[in-house]
Amino acid sequence: MILKDYPSEKNFNIKDISSFLYTREKPKKLIFKTLKLTAVLHTPCSLKNILQTADPTWHLLKLIPGLQIIPLSSSTACCGAAGLNMLTQPEMADSLAHDLLNKIKEIKPDILLTSNIGCKIHLETQLQTYQKIKILHPIELLAMQLESF
Repeated sequence: MILKDYPSEKNFNIKDISSFLYTREKPKKLIFKTLKLTAVLHTPCSLKNILQTADPTWHLLKLIPGLQIIPLSSSTACCGAAGLNMLTQPEMADSLAHDLLNKIKEIKPDILLTSNIGCKIHLETQLQTYQKIKILHPIELLAMQLESF
């Protein structure tokens, strides 16, 4: 099966949590605390290529007042985690992460957001050589900033 043959999220029995929450009315009525930070939003290959549903994450994060969100270019290649590649083929994984890390280094964000745990682990390891940036799942940040519901 090649990548273009994968069904989109609409055809899966699963949903990304951000997509699920964004389709509900309740999150749009929540009140979030202001957060004056710059966040880089990494869209993992799993959202971009498989579920084809990156936009809900962006829209949910926009509910946090004061948060400046800078998306990494949609043309950005894989971060290198690629399932188990970071463990089974570390040289290739590190090489794939290089361009992405340079973009993050240029932006100098306060936090990095990614919704894939493999990407989070791999990027945390890679970023130790560049700069120490807190990496969170977007839903973690939303939960931290939740003021009332």
